[in-house]
Amino acid sequence: YNILQNHSRETESPREVLLRLGQMAFTGVSEKKIVFTDGDLAKYNLQPSQFLSGFLMELLDRDHSVQNVVYTFPHLTIQEFLAALAQFLPPYSEHLRRILTESHSTTDGRFEIFLRFVAGLSSSLSARGLK
Repeated sequence: YNILQNHSRETESPREVLLRLGQMAFTGVSEKKIVFTDGDLAKYNLQPSQFLSGFLMELLDRDHSVQNVVYTFPHLTIQEFLAALAQFLPPYSEHLRRILTESHSTTDGRFEIFLRFVAGLSSSLSARGLK
């Protein structure tokens, strides 16, 4: 069962959508951000869809009698995993090396689970499943 094939949109590659979602997740981890707006989705060229609803929850945010929709990952570990996946999948080893160096030097712990996911994705057993 491949979630990317069975829940894809016909017009867009699910892998590309997942990578952009992972980039947004990484920015969120970097900035300690867990709530995203329509503007955040637009910044990463993401549209609310059935595919995205598997990774993001829509919530109504009431601010001074105005209702806005905001998005969040169901759990922080899902955000951290997608952030790690998006950094790991593209073949830019220098980019990943720079991010790992920066992440490892952060002392507040925000990258701890992210780094564990990157380590797990780096194993040869995981690499086979990602091809």
